[in-house]
Amino acid sequence: MSLNELKEWGHTNDRVEGYLSEASSTSLRFMMEKGYTRSGRAMQFVVAARRAPDLAFKVANYCSAFETLFTTESTELAHKLAGGMAHPVGSTLVAGIH
Repeated sequence: MSLNELKEWGHTNDRVEGYLSEASSTSLRFMMEKGYTRSGRAMQFVVAARRAPDLAFKVANYCSAFETLFTTESTELAHKLAGGMAHPVGSTLVAGIH
């Protein structure tokens, strides 16, 4: 990573942290509280996945992050998650084949 890329990453991180702070969705609040942003909740799951020593916990937390980002309601969760993930995952797989 070059010095410029590192600086840009730092600026991006500052913008994300600023947004989460303004939205009251920082790690200082419990992420399951009403009003916590979906993006903040997903980031908490990603952090937990990256810290998890066990592969099963990593996978579960990454799945929870995707679920948080790609679902809008708790009803028919599996169906909605499958529909929401079909296009992004399918596009990635097709791009990898070509």
